[in-house]
Amino acid sequence: MRSLGGALGVGCGVAVATILALSVLPLPANVAASTIPAQLAIALGLVAGLRLAEQVRPELGRLRRTLEIAFLLAAGFVALALLGTSVSQEAIELGKKGACRSGYYLSDGLCHANALHRRFFPGWIVGLSSLGLVAWIAAFITERRKKAHVAGFTALLLGLGLGAATLQNAHYLDASLALDGDRVRAWNVFHYYLGSKYYRELGHQDIYAAVLAADDDYQASVLDSEKGKRSKAFRRSWHKIENARDLRSYKVLPRDELVEAFDRSTFSEERLRQLGADSRFFKPFMGWGSPGWHDTFRDLGFNPAPPWTVIGTPLASLVPTEWPLFWIISNSDLPFYLLAFGLIWWAFGLRMAAVMTLWLNCAQLNEARFTGGFLQYDWLVSSLACIAFYRRGWYRASAVALSWGAMTRVFPGFLVFPIGLRVLSSLLGWDAASAQQVPGRLQWGPLRRIHARHWQFGVALTLSCAFLFTASCVTGRGISNWGDWYTKIEQHSVTHPITSNQRIGVGRLAVHQPRPAKGGEELSLWERMTARGDKHRFWRTIRGADKRARVEASQSRKRFLQMLALPLLLLALLRRRDLDGMILMLFGVFIAVTVSRYYAATWALLFALGHSALPRPGGEACDAPDPRIAPPALFIGGVLLALNALFFLPQRMTTSYYAMNYIIYGAFMLLCLGYIAADVRALLARRRRRSDTPSS
Repeated sequence: MRSLGGALGVGCGVAVATILALSVLPLPANVAASTIPAQLAIALGLVAGLRLAEQVRPELGRLRRTLEIAFLLAAGFVALALLGTSVSQEAIELGKKGACRSGYYLSDGLCHANALHRRFFPGWIVGLSSLGLVAWIAAFITERRKKAHVAGFTALLLGLGLGAATLQNAHYLDASLALDGDRVRAWNVFHYYLGSKYYRELGHQDIYAAVLAADDDYQASVLDSEKGKRSKAFRRSWHKIENARDLRSYKVLPRDELVEAFDRSTFSEERLRQLGADSRFFKPFMGWGSPGWHDTFRDLGFNPAPPWTVIGTPLASLVPTEWPLFWIISNSDLPFYLLAFGLIWWAFGLRMAAVMTLWLNCAQLNEARFTGGFLQYDWLVSSLACIAFYRRGWYRASAVALSWGAMTRVFPGFLVFPIGLRVLSSLLGWDAASAQQVPGRLQWGPLRRIHARHWQFGVALTLSCAFLFTASCVTGRGISNWGDWYTKIEQHSVTHPITSNQRIGVGRLAVHQPRPAKGGEELSLWERMTARGDKHRFWRTIRGADKRARVEASQSRKRFLQMLALPLLLLALLRRRDLDGMILMLFGVFIAVTVSRYYAATWALLFALGHSALPRPGGEACDAPDPRIAPPALFIGGVLLALNALFFLPQRMTTSYYAMNYIIYGAFMLLCLGYIAADVRALLARRRRRSDTPSS
């Protein structure tokens, strides 16, 4: 058995044996209906396999010990969260009736609170985030004093990360992996599956009108052939949708008016019928509450740039709306999550992968969103892969990875700006001493000064983006799809800050219009954060029925916030290393664009600030990463973990998101000021050294 193959076989055997043993044990209903048994089996199999592999490769011993501690800690955190839920009197009464509301499970005639349901996420997020914050700060202080890496903190952060990932996803992942289709994130998949499959006919502006037009035809056929409006077939229709958003004017219109304006000539009769059938497939996966299907038809449509259809359209066309094949769509993100975790581990070390996992799974931004979607987090994986490849000196691969996020969601493309700034600096001769020539290429004029890694990154990015642009013109409506998308996204960007309270960016801060609490009483900041009812008037937005007018009224404040932050960002970028500059450009995204909450998941990159060494000349791979925490990451990482711990303190979502936006804006400003102060100190120190050096 002293071989890696034998160790792998033993590990798989232990995992299978554990699964079989757990299948006959009387597990709690919520645990049995989750991936926790499978995760436990994989953990035991992995540890057993590593113990044998360690005999062949002793260097695996450190990893095995770290994983053992992390798995034990994760199991403890999950067990505490599961045991911490109590049975309420309301739940007992529901149990007597034989039914449990969402978030509870029936056991022994009682309805028990299910800690794995999103309703109870605040119960464990606060604790795990707080522990993570303490571990993050303690690791920095301890390792700075000892001047050495302490592996115990990595194990603790990994245990917290795995525990958070389990509590966040175990319930929903089990349903998503089921072949009978228990888990589909209907809101997301409705837009992305239909929007890409019928992109040639729908473009970016007709998804709601087309679905309702197809549904009118279906209702007419049902009423002609069935028993009327009480028939089962009729109840499968969208007859409850009485109004929907017109994606050309962004106004919510009556259903009849929207359908009447729809151009049916863009669809063949058979194709429109198929659209209606595909749309009805999603109906059972979401109800009519709030949020529900009424809100979905008032959403902002299918918004990714045309290159998304290069993958989305073929995949949606190949996978029909039937089980088990649709399993491919609802689990399309899962392999990329594992890829991103592995790449961050490879490039920055296990601790960085652990703390990013912890933060992503504790952030309310991602609440119950990681499973059941259709390539919903591809832009996050694109950004993480770009940073990981660049850190290891794979500049071409880094550019190719980033091109997907930049061409499909635009805002990841902001990460390119610091590279462009460095290229401009090289052309002007400001850092020509450190430039590396590319042998055999452009050996004339100022172009000789550009770094080799910047040439490699820039050329690969240009070619990748050109390929995606060209391919996007084949999958849909030709080159005109870019004009349609631009018109759509321009309208989208104007009204986006005001259409929901869960927005991220300076544009959202600009629509904040504080007003005194009703009655005129003076409130402290704490009272404003925790009060209910009329006392929350401080956190209101600009009034008015017309969304465009409300946004226009906020423009002067938005420009003030932007002009206050932009000079600091540019000064902070001037002397940053490539990776630090790319990560710091997330502040540029915050300044320039108002995005939906889950796009702020890219803030996970901030934990890597200051962690990267400048690559060696010639574009060679970087040295092994220093696992210790850098001061910039200590600050901004601490802010992010504290935000997760404090997010649920306010009792209204509007308050929480305004507070988050203000805190992040202030944290970015302080981070830039810290970088600028460090640059000024370094400049003054160099001048002193020059003045102290005796002349020849």
